[in-house]
Amino acid sequence: MPRLNKKSSREIVFSCWLILGFIILSCAAQGEVRSFNWGTPKTGFVRSKISENGSNSVILYKMSVKKIDSEHIEIAFSDASFETEEGSRPIDAVRVLPSLIIDKVGSYRGLSNVGLANESLLEKMPVDIESKDLETWKRKLKDPNVLQSMNQRFEGIWNTWVGSWNGLAVDQERGFETGNHMSVDLDGRVLDYEYLGLQKNFCARCVKLRCESSLSPQEASATVRQSLSEAQGKDSIILEEAGSSTLTEVVTDLESLLPYYAKTSTHVMLKMQDMNVIHREVTQEYWFDWIE
Repeated sequence: MPRLNKKSSREIVFSCWLILGFIILSCAAQGEVRSFNWGTPKTGFVRSKISENGSNSVILYKMSVKKIDSEHIEIAFSDASFETEEGSRPIDAVRVLPSLIIDKVGSYRGLSNVGLANESLLEKMPVDIESKDLETWKRKLKDPNVLQSMNQRFEGIWNTWVGSWNGLAVDQERGFETGNHMSVDLDGRVLDYEYLGLQKNFCARCVKLRCESSLSPQEASATVRQSLSEAQGKDSIILEEAGSSTLTEVVTDLESLLPYYAKTSTHVMLKMQDMNVIHREVTQEYWFDWIE
């Protein structure tokens, strides 16, 4: 069997890790969607912390919610900045960001202004890009696979905030119909929900909910093998074992599903033949300050 060089093996493993992360980035709520009701217009500020392998970064941004038509709302982001010890530092490269399109019942419908955001990103890159490389980047950013990945990332964020909980039957005092815990098995994907009680320090009807989503070893391995098959022309790599789980929690207003705090942690394990076991974990936290 041909041996992998370090660069190609890292690229393949990282791709597999991303694919698994996308699949279980959020829990999927069951039942009819009835709870989402943010109201428009609405404005808030978000503090987002990303932690990976002991490194942290904190980004601040403004979020504006407006009604597009009778069926859709738009969630736009602006004023992005890094949080530093010296204060906030504007991020010039992401002055323009894609907007989330959500339907009236709270389902994610896609992104808007993606092309404009990507053009702005290339213009504001902090390094000089040669003309031929610039054209290559422009083509890459228009690639359907890249656009699909962007959609998956933003949908994952929305699901952490709202989508995972939309449609759940939850009582403010007693939790789910089955009590404090509820489990759902979706053909190899297991969702374990937990009701963690009232959080009146956030709002009058705020509760804390948690959901753990995990893929069976068979489902995780099948997903990775499918992605590996696309790279077999360059490298030969054999998967021995894979596993993935995501823990998501939120403090939310039960009347509107307006979040005040949200967190998601995704852990992925991969074991390839002739390679050490790889563990990756990424945690994202969000704090919301609503002003309208």
